[in-house]
Amino acid sequence: MADFYATTASNGAQIIPGKEADLQSILDCFFYGDVTVAIEGGQLQIYGYEWLDVRSKDKERDDDDSEILTEEFLEQIAVYLAEPFILQMIGAEKCVFPLNACQIIAYPSGKVTTSFWEEPTIAEKS
Repeated sequence: MADFYATTASNGAQIIPGKEADLQSILDCFFYGDVTVAIEGGQLQIYGYEWLDVRSKDKERDDDDSEILTEEFLEQIAVYLAEPFILQMIGAEKCVFPLNACQIIAYPSGKVTTSFWEEPTIAEKS
């Protein structure tokens, strides 16, 4: 099986002033693998060289076998943000075509939209 290489980056959405501690208490409840999830300069930052799969920090389960909670996580944190939070991920197995790409936007209302880049359909020219 080939290795999957990915990159995750975000826009660094501004946190509502005074809500940093409340947001941090939610961040502390999840496991992010090797992706950095942090409050830096009043902004939420998520970045790293891995596809973001958010999992619960339930100590009774192995993290690799636990449910992926990325969308639920973003719904919870969105209400602490003063602006939309944009998260983008892209990756591939050994940089082989096709690439996998995803953009998730978490709005301050709590609404989360996810879009995946799909492999293009190439029509044969006559």
